[in-house]
Amino acid sequence: MSIQDFKNAKTYWKNINAILKWKRVFPAPSDCKADISEKEISDAYHKWRCARYRHSKTDNVAIATIDIERSGFAGAARKALFLKAETVAKKMGASKSKYSKLETAEQSGDCTTNQIRDMAKAMDCELIYVVRPRGQELFSERIWRRLLPEALHRFQFRKCNPLNKSGALAAIAEDLARDPAFRRSQNWSRNEY
Repeated sequence: MSIQDFKNAKTYWKNINAILKWKRVFPAPSDCKADISEKEISDAYHKWRCARYRHSKTDNVAIATIDIERSGFAGAARKALFLKAETVAKKMGASKSKYSKLETAEQSGDCTTNQIRDMAKAMDCELIYVVRPRGQELFSERIWRRLLPEALHRFQFRKCNPLNKSGALAAIAEDLARDPAFRRSQNWSRNEY
């Protein structure tokens, strides 16, 4: 590994960690009568998230968004790398015409994952296939928004130590996430993952 590779990797992970440490603010639901600040709710979310997702990488997806409307993923990557279509085609062992047709097919959704992977490989890239919630929201944030209103209305929260509201809220949210009746009410799967 060269010094430049190390610096690039260090910068990459520093940026990823900055994204993951960024704290979102979760205001209390409008019908909430609990005496709790946005900071306490945010702290509770982060405690719950760390406990719930600590062994999983599914919540830590950070993806750079690129404009793929006009050229698809492969075309956008090729242009970002300043590569000619014929250069990539040659590395794939295909004609420029065939490669251009693949880029067009990918843009219109008529290209297989294997074909996209082959195009990426020819550009010395990798294909990463990702499904995530819209709006660049984390999976945990979407779940938390469903847990929070119910957790704030639980009697355990109203009776908790005022000095540890965020810890109590995180624990109640985790109990709710495991509760089969609550899971059914949210149309969630029976099993936890």
